[in-house]
Order: sequence, then structure tokens, then C-alpha cells
Amino acid sequence: MSSAFIATSVDSLGSVEKGDVVYTDYWDVIQAARSAGIECRDLREVFADEPERVDAAVMEWADWVTSLAEPTWRGAPLTPAIRVDLTWRVFFPLARHAIAACTLAESGSPITIDLPSGTLIGDAVLAGARDAGGKVSQLASGKSLPLPASHAPVTPEIGASLQRYRALRLISPLISLRSRIAGRGLDGRPRIAISYYTSLVPILHRLAERAWFALWPWALPPPAQAGMMLSDGGSCLDPSTPADAVDLEEARSTFVEILGGADFDASGIEVSEIFRRHTSAVAGELLRYSLYRTAAAHSSLGSTRPDAVLVPFDVGLSAAPLVAAANELGIPTILVQHGAEGSLIPGDKRLASDVLVWSGQIADHYRSMPEYGDPSKFRATGAAMLEPLTGLRPTAGREGERDGVLFLSHPTLHNTACDSWMASENYLAAIAEVVRNLPEGMRVSGLKIHPSESHEHYRQVAEAVGLHVPLITDGRIPDVLDGVQLVAGPESTGLLEAWQAGRAPVCANLGGIPMAPPFDGSTEIPVVPSVTVLTDLLRRWHEGKWSFADPAPNLECEIGNVAGSIDETVEAILEIAGRGR
Repeated sequence: MSSAFIATSVDSLGSVEKGDVVYTDYWDVIQAARSAGIECRDLREVFADEPERVDAAVMEWADWVTSLAEPTWRGAPLTPAIRVDLTWRVFFPLARHAIAACTLAESGSPITIDLPSGTLIGDAVLAGARDAGGKVSQLASGKSLPLPASHAPVTPEIGASLQRYRALRLISPLISLRSRIAGRGLDGRPRIAISYYTSLVPILHRLAERAWFALWPWALPPPAQAGMMLSDGGSCLDPSTPADAVDLEEARSTFVEILGGADFDASGIEVSEIFRRHTSAVAGELLRYSLYRTAAAHSSLGSTRPDAVLVPFDVGLSAAPLVAAANELGIPTILVQHGAEGSLIPGDKRLASDVLVWSGQIADHYRSMPEYGDPSKFRATGAAMLEPLTGLRPTAGREGERDGVLFLSHPTLHNTACDSWMASENYLAAIAEVVRNLPEGMRVSGLKIHPSESHEHYRQVAEAVGLHVPLITDGRIPDVLDGVQLVAGPESTGLLEAWQAGRAPVCANLGGIPMAPPFDGSTEIPVVPSVTVLTDLLRRWHEGKWSFADPAPNLECEIGNVAGSIDETVEAILEIAGRGR
């Protein structure tokens, strides 16, 4: 009998036996398998007729965790913000794999997977097959903690692109200053723990003149390295976690108990069989890791006692544990809006004690929703990330040109649901349809790929969906606008950079997802909801029947103050840090 081979890596296809059927939702694996003549089924297509089953398993997880009365482990809260990011970024692919394994096991098919237990998808497959009475064979060469192809891990190629993209010269003063961080209260300046993000560089460059920094590592490799990362003359000191700070076995048993075994009750909260069978075991691993990081942050912050914690967002496994631990210790937590606001999916900006956003309109949006907490914590300090662009002068073009279009990719690496319109496969297929229907005489200069994304992945997807345009991987938006008069793409800071450079911006919200200002239709930026509308707008623009109102915009009219925003943001950070001293 042929085996069902669940594959997450192209390399493992060499282990597929004759007659085996490959199941995967990894785009590169699908293409490689079909090119090699291996029968391959896309999990998204296999279960297209029962999406409710996948959605139900995932959404029950989200609703159930939200309904819990703030459970804690060793004083560290299990926060709604953590679960929001996990739900959209992780649990959809996990639920799909678990249900696939369950269905295949119920049919009597032997199952092989190229991942070991202890990995997220590996455990999902094992849990699904076990619940149906099946068994799973595992290849010995499995990799760890994989993500779907649209969430490709950062590679050296991407890392190099990130360095070019965010003006590495601005970071060098920070590197030299980090050697002076280890002492307490040097020169009376505040000490701030920072979850580093490239968009914070303009602020940190100015803040470095008036504060000392401690850089919190995004990756906390358990169990030895979990402390604050301090640079001392170029060498990194990674204090070991105190022996009693994190008991991983206790964490595991606690979370299994929280998530429910055979006798799970939790004060009358009902958990359906779908949820119990397909997400409990995997969620236990994720929550264990989340709370491990929170406990590690609590231990480190408790011993170093910075005056404030500065983060670009407060969701996800990178920032949420740090913010949650600081909140419990009474340390002010400051979130600085790291880019143009995107979708209104709730989550970000709930945990931090103080939130600095670009405009009063954005601040009012969050103040109006009670789930974001104290309305007074939101303060408009301006679009500091865009201030370096204020000296940018629009490049001149020939009068009346209306033929050059640049498309932007969507940064899917950290922030989208695998099955959403923002997934790279769906988005590129939509752009390919637009390009095929453009009127004669229009030129597409290319697709500018976000620096966080895998260039090779985009090349593979573009070829598969028939998008035959140049893929631009280097430079910032202002560097790639020669011959371009209009820039179209999902909500992004890149659209605002193009606008500042004198190009007409068009927000392509092809999934109709609720957007935040300035991409919600409340500003001059047009927002198009579908491929048909986008194609029609581009045609009318090319024919001179539609014009963007302000070809040389004053950004401050639409998104809040830009000039002086770095200084205003720095002053707000120092003021808040003063409360923690």
C-alpha cells in the first residue's frame, strides 16, 4: 500500500518511495515534486471543500484562550496578545497538518513525515494521526521549527538586504555606545532595554546621546542563554538563567493541564472534539515556550532593573514576553509605532503601558476601543521613521508621463495568516492578473520585494503564477523610482515613501481586510478592494481620466507631523523612562 508522505523540505523528496503520495502546503516542495513527476497534493486544495473544519479548530483555540481568566505561571501572565499572533501565524498551518494526518490515518494510509517530534508541525501530525489510531514514521534528518513557505526563515541573503535597506551607517554609533551599558546609572542617564527593530534606528540614533541601552535578544536559546544581552567592548555577555527561574518540566505539565486532557473542564468552558484532538498537544508546546521566555525576561529584568523597556510592537514571541514581564515588575513599557498602520486585526498595542503613534487620528482609533486599555496611554508624537525622508526631493519626469508602474510586495514573513489575501502566493497571482490586463503602452518597472522576505521564494512563486516582471531586491523605495509615476501595493510604509517622492500611491487591499489610517479611505490615498477595480483605475490613470490630487505631497497633512518627530518621540521616551527611576 502506498504511503502518504508529509513533506516540508525539498531535500526530503529524495526519500519518497515509488507510489508514495506527497502532501504539503509548502510552495517550493509542490513545485519540486511535480517537476520530478512525484504525485503531490496541496493540503490547501485537499481540504478546500471543508475549510470550516480547519477554521473551527483554530478559532476555537483563539476564543478559548481569550476566555480564560488571565492564567499565570510563576507570576507570568498568559496574555491575549501572545495568542493573537500565534493564531494567525502558526495555528492555521498546524491545524491543517493535524487534520490531514487524522484523515489519512482514518483511511488506513501509512504516514511518513520528514520532521521529528518536538517540532511544531511534527507534533501536529503525530497528534492528528494518534487520535485516529494511526502511526507515523519519521525521517531521521528532520529539521526543527519549520514555517510555511510564505513565512520563509531569514537567510544570509535577506540579512544582507536588511542591512542595505536600513542605512547601516546609522547603527554604528549604537555599537560603540553599547560597550558602556553594563554600569548602572552612568552619568545619571536612564537605562532602557530595547527590543531592536530596524525602523527604530532614526530614534535610537538620537536617543543614544541621552540614554544607555541594553539590547534584548529576539532569540533566547534555552536553557543556558536567557539574560539581557550586554555588549562589553565588542564581546557579548549572556548571563545564564538562574537555576530556579524556569522549570521546563513543570511548565510542560502546567500547560498540558491548562489546555486540557481527557477530563478537561475549566469552569464550564466547552472545548469541542476538534479542538481537543487537533490543537491541545501542539498548543502546549507553544505556550510552554511563550511562558519560558516570559519567565526568562522576568528574571533578567528583575536583576538589571532598567528604567524602561522600548519595543516596536508588543505581540509575538519576540516582544510580548518582554513587555509582560516588565509590566509585572512595574517597569514602564514603551511601544513606538514602527511603520505605517496595516490591518485592524486586534492584538498589537494592548500590552504596553505607553504607546507612541504617528498621528492623532491613529491614537483616536485605539482610544475608541476599550480592549486596548487606558485611552491615555496613546500619544501622537509623529512619524519619526519618515523624518529622514523630509529632505527627499521628487525626481523630475517628463511632463505628462503616465506609463510607469511599480508594484510592492507584502511583508508576509511575520504578520499574516497563511490563507489570507496577503499571503505571497495569492497576492502575486492577483498582481499577475492585473499585469496581464494592463493597456498597451503601460510599463511595469518591477515588483519591489520587502527586505524581510525570501527573494528565491518570490522568484519561484512569480514563475508559478505567470508574473513576468523584474523582481527588485535591493535599495529603498526612493532608490528604485526612475521611470515610475505610480506605485501600487498593500498598506505599507513603502507607499508613503513613494508618495513623499512625488509618485501617486494606490493601496491595493485585495482581500478587503479592514485597514487603519491612512489606508482606510479617510485620506487622499485611494484604496482599491479587488483586481478588477485596481486594473480599471490603472487604465483610467494611463488614459488621463484619473489623477492623484497631490503629486508632491505634504505628508503631515495626512499622517501627522514628520518634521521634528524624532525629537518629540525621544522626549516622550525620556519622560516615560523618568517614571521608572
